[in-house]
Amino acid sequence: SLATVYGSDHAETCACFLSMTKWVRGAASDAIELQDWAVRHAASLKHAHSLAQAYAYRGFLYCLVGDGGRIRSDAQDALRIASANNLRLMRVFAECLLAVADAMQTVSPETTSALATAIDRLDDAAPKALRPFLLTIVADAHRRLRRFDQGLTTVDEADAIVRQTTERWAAAEVSRVRGALLADSG
Repeated sequence: SLATVYGSDHAETCACFLSMTKWVRGAASDAIELQDWAVRHAASLKHAHSLAQAYAYRGFLYCLVGDGGRIRSDAQDALRIASANNLRLMRVFAECLLAVADAMQTVSPETTSALATAIDRLDDAAPKALRPFLLTIVADAHRRLRRFDQGLTTVDEADAIVRQTTERWAAAEVSRVRGALLADSG
């Protein structure tokens, strides 16, 4: 009943965020198992927003894993549900995840630019949400394209947001990508 009062089921929402916490703490299999539970639980509720959100966050978990195929599958499911139910934030989130999958699977100036645009659209809908981590994907794409200055500018932005919001969970990835950019650039 709380899903209809608050917009999403609390157990599903908590499982989504706890799964990310488990991942960054090194409990990969627990994180995936918990996020799979969130999808099953949300499906059992037959509550569109909860299910779209569970798929989107499982797709985001696969961003942390680096599995473009799984990102795409979950993002497509989230997008289908969000579009059918006019769930703007979940639609924008799913579209951003599809851009992540594209950029992970095919590194090109076009996919990198499309990802940056999708992240900006997500930021318009939910300011700063997940942005530092998502920017590391853009920065890493710049690295792989040997566009080191653009990559460093992007991680500088990610780092500034981490400091501004004090949301530090992505700080290690920001540092890792900065190190890879510096190492590859000599």
